[in-house]
Amino acid sequence: MSESVKRPYHAPRRAVRAEETRRRILAAAREHFLAAGYAGTAVADIARDAGVAEATVFAAFGSKRGLLLAVIGAAAGGDPAPVALIERPEWRAMLADPDPVSALGRFAALTGATLARAAPLIAVVRAAAGSEPELAEMLREGGASRWADCRTLAAALAARGQLHTGLSVETATDILWAYSSAELYELLVGVRGWTAEDYREWRHAALVAALVADPA
Repeated sequence: MSESVKRPYHAPRRAVRAEETRRRILAAAREHFLAAGYAGTAVADIARDAGVAEATVFAAFGSKRGLLLAVIGAAAGGDPAPVALIERPEWRAMLADPDPVSALGRFAALTGATLARAAPLIAVVRAAAGSEPELAEMLREGGASRWADCRTLAAALAARGQLHTGLSVETATDILWAYSSAELYELLVGVRGWTAEDYREWRHAALVAALVADPA
């Protein structure tokens, strides 16, 4: 009698259900964090609205802080996939663009779209950071990660000889970092009421003027 051969177990429907559950949790969490802030949000309420057990939320995200971080990540990327911005195809295309004006236009559009989705959530983190050391650390880590992403673009421009003479990669990175901050977005779009298009066009022009050696 031949020995039975074990075949790998595939459960595509289970994976689809797990992804759908994750989406429901993230959507419910976003609504609660924006409405009630960090301290006012209970994981039990998120679980109820997502139609899952509270233990399921903790199993998927580890903690309320981990859940908020995942919500911000999903907002920044535009989908729940845990893929860093710098690894996404649109960011890779921006870095590979040989035209500095076009590359910075892509940067202005991509970061503007990211901020439109994520800036309100970053404001939730900032509001709670004074009394929640873990959230203060989240802000620092997020800022450092964004600076590193900006440095990748600055380094690409420098490697092609496209930065202003005497402008270091670090200074160029600081400029990109400042112009992609949630604080600037909130001031001009949130407080002053700029449209997304106005904001994108202004940042594009300002970045070209500040960084590019020969825009023509």
